[in-house]
Amino acid sequence: MRLFYKVTFLRTVFLPLFLFCSFTLNAQINSYPNSTNKQSSSSLLRKVPKTPSGHIRCLTMEKDTLSRQMHPHRGSLDAFERWIQPYVEAYKQALRDGYRAPILTIPTVFHVITDGSSPTNISAAQVQAQLDQLNLDFRNLAGSTNPAAADVEV
Repeated sequence: MRLFYKVTFLRTVFLPLFLFCSFTLNAQINSYPNSTNKQSSSSLLRKVPKTPSGHIRCLTMEKDTLSRQMHPHRGSLDAFERWIQPYVEAYKQALRDGYRAPILTIPTVFHVITDGSSPTNISAAQVQAQLDQLNLDFRNLAGSTNPAAADVEV
């Protein structure tokens, strides 16, 4: 009986929703005035050297360059850097003067999903311990020596 409801759900809800999303996404992709983006992206991927482990590194800067070529009104990356530099300097000066941004609190919900083979779920203390560790990591209070580590004030 449960299998019947699952199959019915898949046919009546999931399949139409999946098809609708697929067609909508396809229509949005094909509606861009300049369709060379897809060709440029794939040619860009072919040109990028892979790391020794075979992975492709992040292509953010290459994609940004392509986007700026397709939309020249956005300006150059150097122009953006010149625009944002006074704001960065003002923020750094405020930090030197003792300013601290307010720490944000993000409401968090944990969904514990198990396969049902265990008679009990994890305890609330285990969930709280993981949340405490996330807070330490996001505030950079765990003692990281990585120079990129920062307090994101959440």
